[in-house]
Amino acid sequence: MNHTRWHIREHTLGGVVWCVVFFGWYFLTKNQHPTSGIAAAVTLILVVAFAGVSYLNTLRFVPCLLQRQRPLPFAVALLAALLISTGSALLAIRAVYTRHGFTPGPLAVHYAIDLVGMIIYVGAAWACVGLWRRTVCRYRGVSR
Repeated sequence: MNHTRWHIREHTLGGVVWCVVFFGWYFLTKNQHPTSGIAAAVTLILVVAFAGVSYLNTLRFVPCLLQRQRPLPFAVALLAALLISTGSALLAIRAVYTRHGFTPGPLAVHYAIDLVGMIIYVGAAWACVGLWRRTVCRYRGVSR
């Protein structure tokens, strides 16, 4: 299989995985929001934020910093991405709640909860990509 087709399949699989994360998370958390529309919007915002930082980490930070033996810049860049993405997602979620006439909860508590979730999802995505590359890519003979 040529390299381009392999990457298309790999990124399509990534998109499918993030869709599964969205629907799974939506059904698990829809009762924690006032309406199903707000639940869908909040879930979409968070999944897009988590996926964005996960791809940024996997495609930029790891190859450009960590694999080149630059752990401090890697840690700073990843931490900045986590903090900024979490803050942006939280502001968007608060806007959704306000627009629908609901008062969002305390900012610091929700920021901490979403930051922990961001760290867990980005770490899990990083682990999955690493496992994928060590097993499937080597088995198929695709160099990374």
